Amino acid sequence: MPNPLSKVRPKCNYEHSPDSLRSRPGHASLIMQVIANVSLIENTRGLIFSYLLGVDDYLALLIYSEIRSASVKSSAFHAVIKASLSEEDREMLNKIDKFSKKVIAQRNKFSHGLWGTSNDLPDAILYLPSDHFLDKTHQYLDNPHARGLERKILAPGLQDRSRVMVYTVGDLENSVSESISALSLYRNFFDLVFHMHHVRNEDAAGLLKEVFAQREAEIREQLRSDLQKQ
Repeated sequence: MPNPLSKVRPKCNYEHSPDSLRSRPGHASLIMQVIANVSLIENTRGLIFSYLLGVDDYLALLIYSEIRSASVKSSAFHAVIKASLSEEDREMLNKIDKFSKKVIAQRNKFSHGLWGTSNDLPDAILYLPSDHFLDKTHQYLDNPHARGLERKILAPGLQDRSRVMVYTVGDLENSVSESISALSLYRNFFDLVFHMHHVRNEDAAGLLKEVFAQREAEIREQLRSDLQKQ
């Protein structure tokens, strides 16, 4: 678990720059794995959406991908879920969503935050919120001698080191592991939806239905077991 810089090394010097990730390639690789896994989670949610919607996969995925608002996309997703799945399966998906919420929030932080380094912490990389430099500001007039034309300027002051988080390789490996677990849950749920569809397909042959029903039961049990571990 990452710790604030104020606790790890409160008086150390640090900087943030475009080269911060380049200077910590091992850390950068793990950060990108989290971001990539959450992209795959979103893709899998789109596949679940398209399959349950019951229309052409390309059309359904196009509709889902074109919804830019995260809240609207979530509402559309759960509307399809509510109309298509049993209460038991909806509850299972809600548990997956709940577990994944932390992972997705982590990805958003990693994608939109700033990264820094400190020579005093060569085995760590520093995460800075994007609004970090607005924590403490000084206010001054850019042209105090031009009456009526002055503008108030906010300049960065001393930053709040309690908001600068120190990530070690171990911290980032834990984040990667959580993102892999979340992705696995969504993929297994899509697998469940896929087999449920074939079990309920009236045109499917009896033996084929039996095979899919057996696999559906196995996936459902695996999901229950995996969710209990989270």
